[in-house]
Amino acid sequence: MINTQQLIVLLPLFEINLPANAGLFFRQLMSIAAFEFFEIGEFTNSLLDLEPTSPVDENYNAVGFESVYFINNMGTMFLIYLLYPILMLVEYILGKMALKWARWLKIHQHFKNKVYWTSIITLVFESYSIIAICCLIHFEYISFQGPGNVLQSLIAIASFLALIWFPIHSARLFIQNFRFLSYK
Repeated sequence: MINTQQLIVLLPLFEINLPANAGLFFRQLMSIAAFEFFEIGEFTNSLLDLEPTSPVDENYNAVGFESVYFINNMGTMFLIYLLYPILMLVEYILGKMALKWARWLKIHQHFKNKVYWTSIITLVFESYSIIAICCLIHFEYISFQGPGNVLQSLIAIASFLALIWFPIHSARLFIQNFRFLSYK
């Protein structure tokens, strides 16, 4: 449902004139589709010492892409991706505990499946189009002037490479394990 909602919300990016009330409607839908729980743009600008930017145009502003910076446009979703290494650390600790205490093995296995399969696949699929658009917006205005711009640009490039790598890697894993997935 979120994927369909994201596609519908991104329709204003096409060259159409939107009435103001439709723009407000799409902006509210985008905050749900992009998991935008709170605004991090001003915080990111002050933390990375970035100059605030205006949106690419009104259509981008209508759907919530208020900046040309990658992290600012990603918003809360970027924070969710930052949480993932912490989850990997917790999984590692649970794995060490499971080696010493057998009753932790089931908890570790369940958590490991959630961290490495369920959560990351769901997160990437649900945010794929948003990440791609945020990367492409940033690439249009990419800059390596100053540490904040360098960080934003490197994260955008790494995210774009991950967007390319993820489906290729998933297809490779699927092909390698196809015999285990087929029914007899």
